[in-house]
Amino acid sequence: MVKSHLGCWIMVLFVAT
Repeated sequence: MVKSHLGCWIMVLFVAT
């Protein structure tokens, strides 16, 4: 479950940069 959230955060960070 935590891994799924981490993946979402990584994608958000990538798009934010």
